[in-house]
Amino acid sequence: MGVKFGLRASRAKGPSSSSGFRGVSLAALLSLLAVLALVLGKLPIWSSEEKARNLILATGIWGPLVLILLQALQVFLAPIPGQVLGAAGGYIFGPWLGTLYSMAGVMLGSILALTLSRRYGRPLVERFVAKETLARMDELIAKGGLWFFFIAFLLPFFPDDALCFLAGLSPIPLRWLLAVIVVGRLPGVAASAFLGAGISHLPPELLAVILGLAALLTALYLTLRRS
Repeated sequence: MGVKFGLRASRAKGPSSSSGFRGVSLAALLSLLAVLALVLGKLPIWSSEEKARNLILATGIWGPLVLILLQALQVFLAPIPGQVLGAAGGYIFGPWLGTLYSMAGVMLGSILALTLSRRYGRPLVERFVAKETLARMDELIAKGGLWFFFIAFLLPFFPDDALCFLAGLSPIPLRWLLAVIVVGRLPGVAASAFLGAGISHLPPELLAVILGLAALLTALYLTLRRS
């Protein structure tokens, strides 16, 4: 079946109370994110894994929740380095729980970013991604579709915030985008946690799980495309 995966254009709508409320709520959201980025970006804890560890350790039993929330925030806010948080989580909680907590945060942040992107559309995304980049991404997504996002999430140099907001503009179902985020982000998140725990390589069991998920995702997607 032919499915177009280009980015959604903004819909032209007449003036209404709902569009007015959406504009106000969008402005409030952008203001909140700007304040968070300014405040959190100036904190010295992001300069080293040790400082990030000390922050999480200082919260005691709330450490796992703090790690999850910080990982969710780093999806939105570029100043927060996900790799530093992942390594700190691996050191504190061990490689497996560190990976679990970090992935939970990454998925929470990704769900919020995708949802907000679909609700507010390009006016929100253009605050995070340049219009020229949006135009280039539109072409890449139209050609690569879901596979573009899989490769992009797999590679560490693509910013999470921009990718999630771009993905939210696409007509690809959320369940497929979330599946791609899990498979694409898991290797990098796990690598950070295992390195933080002093383990220089991923165990074969985890590699098998990642490859199995990738194979399953590929098979399901190709099957549905042919149906």
